[in-house]
Amino acid sequence: AIAAQRKHRRFDFRTKVIVQPANVIDRGDHKWLGECHDISRGGCRVLTSRPLELGSMYWIQFEPSSVKLDPVFARCVRGHLMRENAFDFGMSFLTPIELPEPTDAEEL
Repeated sequence: AIAAQRKHRRFDFRTKVIVQPANVIDRGDHKWLGECHDISRGGCRVLTSRPLELGSMYWIQFEPSSVKLDPVFARCVRGHLMRENAFDFGMSFLTPIELPEPTDAEEL
């Protein structure tokens, strides 16, 4: 039922990310390393060891891998504590991104 409500197909995609405030002035002071666990044209799921602010805007850079993704601006739309020092966040991209056709990616 949840998958039917989504605007974009979501795929299992794991890569390292750097999450920073969207505001250029604050980017130099704050940087969170994390991991992307799934992605769609409209957003991604990010795990970090530090909390992000719900509703805030962030700049996400994806580690170069077999799939080249440009950095994106995203809003933190949901989040929860998984365990001590482990947070799970849903990030909504400001504009949809183009994803290559999946070959071995598993649709969620």
